[in-house]
Amino acid sequence: MSSGKQKKHYIEMENSKNRNRNSFIFSSMDEDRNDFYPIIADGDDDELFSAQVPETLPILPLRNAVLFPGVVMPISVGRSKSLSLVREAYSGSKLLGAVAQRNGQIEDPALADLYPVGTMAEILKILEMPDGTTTVILQGKKRILVEKPVSNGSYLMAVVHALPEAVSDTKSHEFFAIIESLKDFSLKIAKSSSNIPQEAQFAVRNIENVTFLVNFICNNTELSTTEKQELLECNDIKDRSTKLLSLLMREVQMLELKKDIQQKVKIDLDQQQREYLLHQQIKTIQDELGGSPVQQEIEELKKRATQKLWKEDIQKLFEKELGKLSRMNPAAGEYSVQIGYLDTLLDLPWNLYTEDNFDLRNAEKVLNEDHFGLDNVKERILEHLAVLKLKGDMKSPIICLYGPPGVGKTSLGRSVASALGRKYIRMSLGGLHDESEIRGHRKTYIGAMPGRIIQNLIKAGSANPVFILDEMITGFRWHMKGAQHVYGVTPDLCTFGKAMANGFAVACIGGRREIMELGSIEFEGRERVFLLSTTHGAEMSGLGAFIATMSFMQQHKVVEHLWDYGQNLINMMQRQADVHGISQSFKLGGIPCSPYYLTLNENGTNSLGLRTLFSQEMIRNGVLMPWIALSYRHGVEELSITEHAIDKTFSIYKKALEEGVDKYLEGPIIKPVFRKVN
Repeated sequence: MSSGKQKKHYIEMENSKNRNRNSFIFSSMDEDRNDFYPIIADGDDDELFSAQVPETLPILPLRNAVLFPGVVMPISVGRSKSLSLVREAYSGSKLLGAVAQRNGQIEDPALADLYPVGTMAEILKILEMPDGTTTVILQGKKRILVEKPVSNGSYLMAVVHALPEAVSDTKSHEFFAIIESLKDFSLKIAKSSSNIPQEAQFAVRNIENVTFLVNFICNNTELSTTEKQELLECNDIKDRSTKLLSLLMREVQMLELKKDIQQKVKIDLDQQQREYLLHQQIKTIQDELGGSPVQQEIEELKKRATQKLWKEDIQKLFEKELGKLSRMNPAAGEYSVQIGYLDTLLDLPWNLYTEDNFDLRNAEKVLNEDHFGLDNVKERILEHLAVLKLKGDMKSPIICLYGPPGVGKTSLGRSVASALGRKYIRMSLGGLHDESEIRGHRKTYIGAMPGRIIQNLIKAGSANPVFILDEMITGFRWHMKGAQHVYGVTPDLCTFGKAMANGFAVACIGGRREIMELGSIEFEGRERVFLLSTTHGAEMSGLGAFIATMSFMQQHKVVEHLWDYGQNLINMMQRQADVHGISQSFKLGGIPCSPYYLTLNENGTNSLGLRTLFSQEMIRNGVLMPWIALSYRHGVEELSITEHAIDKTFSIYKKALEEGVDKYLEGPIIKPVFRKVN
């Protein structure tokens, strides 16, 4: 096994309970003698080139391992076929083919289950281990190509032939740099990994032949079987070295990342331990001073509860939840949720009502002072108040006001509150993203908050305010069942007409024409006219058109298309803003079916100059986008046209941010318009 030219690195076969069988020091069964075996030959390349490969070899399948030429490796043998193979080969030529399995889970692999390229290996020794297993020590000799099986006996036999080793310019400066980098990276990995013994570092430092060094590093680096097999199949040592270097760089980066993570975790744990000790000391000091802030907070909650006018069942609920709080760790996340829940219970105006003023003359006076015309609407409201005064037990009465924007629906609600002497609350439902914003979050969630209704009741400080649910239906863009389905709100039937208002005259279908005529043309003194059909025939034709439209939307999945296209548009515009470096100035918001954009100056406030410039440049590039309006007809082609226009527009937008928007504007800045007269 040795020659005059070669220098070999040896390891001692010693008995050691502290060594793993897969390490470089193997246990010997003979305690009276020490055996020495080379871990790798270190001479010239003649041994690899001159090794003679027989026509056929017994094939030893390897699970999750790849053997490289020149390297010594212990293999644990457990399959009966493999045991028969190594013992028979050891008694004969001691040569076999070591070939990796494609799938290590296959118990009895055929030749098709093995990789085509393997290594001819010599059996140095067979060891019977104390735990009853058998370990065979193999030394790789030469790469081989497995061609076809020749025997289906007790183990695999196959026709093989030697693979040539391509000769590279190993004296070049580039190759020298690759080898030095391989040494550096492999030593760094060996120092950072507990699975690689110190003997490997010794070998890397002392192996002088580059071919054997590369094979040794390939064999003993923690790479996957597939990656090692790809290295083995490289015919040129330079190609193998280059590929190995990229894999080692990846491993080093992963080890450094793991080290950073472990260091951060250690710092976090140290910080937590420090905080725990400090909390314990604070608790001791507080106990000495007469109580902790937690106990004081609980006592304060109890004191506030005594002033509440709630019923007995609410009192029991409060005491139960307060008991939970007293048993919680103040550092736990649930503690703040529980505190918030109890604060909400105490903040609600339990049985606190304002006194109603049912003076109908006063109510009529307030309505006439606040609103001109709208006689039918005022009559209906006064009738409603009269019934409420007579019965005295109407719970949560609802009035639906329907009409176009700007005719006075919201202000009518304020007038009703003023006439009755009740608190007034306006809650806009348009643009909400989640129904939990209305009804509140589940108490089990960290950071759970009460919904808008509860928050407004607390703000009003009264249990009987006038609630205005504004912008309740904003169209079928959100869902085929309307926006109320998304928000979880069940509206009065009359509000159904508002979702169809654009193009469908169905106001009278709600059944209360006098309320829905807020936008009719019968009122004098109004500059703007809103046409609303009130004839039975027109309503039926409008309803028919509406039904046909809804059928089309359902059949062609119009709503789904608007959501998908809107999301793609938002993603595209955000991506372009990031590319041009203007994401802090150009902001996107809203939900996919109804998005919007904002143009902000360096102070983060809205800039009409930048918005004008954006519209100007988009028009120049063939797209009209004063705001974002989605359509079913918008598709891939329209998105591509828009992206091209956005790209060119953002280039000018970026320059305007740097040099001033006035330099690039070609006209006056747009201004918002507020109508004072309808």
